[in-house]
Amino acid sequence: MKRKAKITSCAVLLILIVTSVLFAQDISTECIGTYDSRIVALSYGRSEAFGNWIRDLMAEYEEAVETGDTARVDELETMGIAMQELLHKQVFSIWPIDEILETVEEDLTIVMEEVGVTSLVNIWEVEEEDGIEYIDLSDEIAQLFYPDAETLGIIEEIKKVEPVSIEEVSGCSESCSDCDDCE
Repeated sequence: MKRKAKITSCAVLLILIVTSVLFAQDISTECIGTYDSRIVALSYGRSEAFGNWIRDLMAEYEEAVETGDTARVDELETMGIAMQELLHKQVFSIWPIDEILETVEEDLTIVMEEVGVTSLVNIWEVEEEDGIEYIDLSDEIAQLFYPDAETLGIIEEIKKVEPVSIEEVSGCSESCSDCDDCE
């Protein structure tokens, strides 16, 4: 009888230990939020906030033209071209979008807390690891820019297509060493 009680006690103890270990592993699983940078960049590029930035840039440009401030005209033209090139790289390639995410930083923090992720990374930079759960937040982040129905349709199309390489979107070739984009 004593032997049966010892075996039962050992079995219960073993079950408790195994359960505790498994439960502890579940709790310690890290959750990382991911996003498709192209989707977020597209949503931002078609947003009211970005449209307002473009309108302000154009108003400054027109004022500089009217006042004959050629240095400012040149500066604004350069800024506009650079922004267009950057957004093109971000929407069609895997170009970083840090400055876009910064525009919705507070709302993004709330989304991350609600979902329970500890960090956020571009899906194209993820190297999956055991013990880490990845949660795609692309659509949730895109929603922070209030996309219209047309933008949502374009987003669905982008999801079906692989991104263009950074080298291709930068106009670089394999032998290119003349620009920072290709290094």
